[in-house]
Amino acid sequence: MSRIPRTVFVLAALVVLTTGLAMADSLTVNNTAAMGGTGTACGGSNCGLDVDHDNSSVAYVQDDSPNDEQIYRASFIFNPNSISPGSNLRQTIFVGQDLNPNTGAGVCGTSKFMTNFRCFAYMTGGAGQNYSILCFTRGNLCGESAILQRQAISENSPNKVCVEYEIGTGSLGGRLALAVVSPATGACPTSGTSAWAERTVTNSLYSGIDFVRLGTPQTNFFGVGEDGHMYYDEFESFRTLAP
Repeated sequence: MSRIPRTVFVLAALVVLTTGLAMADSLTVNNTAAMGGTGTACGGSNCGLDVDHDNSSVAYVQDDSPNDEQIYRASFIFNPNSISPGSNLRQTIFVGQDLNPNTGAGVCGTSKFMTNFRCFAYMTGGAGQNYSILCFTRGNLCGESAILQRQAISENSPNKVCVEYEIGTGSLGGRLALAVVSPATGACPTSGTSAWAERTVTNSLYSGIDFVRLGTPQTNFFGVGEDGHMYYDEFESFRTLAP
């Protein structure tokens, strides 16, 4: 497997990621959602990914370029834009998929792919007064998981979300890590430093990340009404932990 870094800009080259486009009427590329980068593709200005969310459907772009990545790193800029939840919101915004390590066994189910890691935007406090990001990853038994500590984010300004994922050998050899950088123009922390929230997990049966989805790839697990626009920009995807 090549260790050459790979960068994919979702919003500057959306055509690369259209394989997973779902419910396109809820997902647009425009300059309102732009939060970084340069370009003139959107009416003479830079572009961002705008997800119009009402929890009645899903809307995402999919990056198919990962190829059994046992080391995977990604970052993107996210602005919840003060989306208005009816009560509390736990909305999936980023997922990594891998082949099912135990097809047909218990909670692993019969699907070909498993959601190996998932990151949520949390908006809690009765009406979304507290905003944070949380990620978790699955272990070999699918039902076992490692849940990271929530990282606070700004409710109405850009946040840089950084994710690192590794498959390891033996017990607790794997790892998932999350960091939120402010201001969003900053770089992700150096791997392994205290700036990351991270957990180890036994995930040696997984083959590696095959594709990732960004946007709202699943509906809100809390099942309450919400409405509004969330913005994404500057998605980057790598095969190494080092910059």
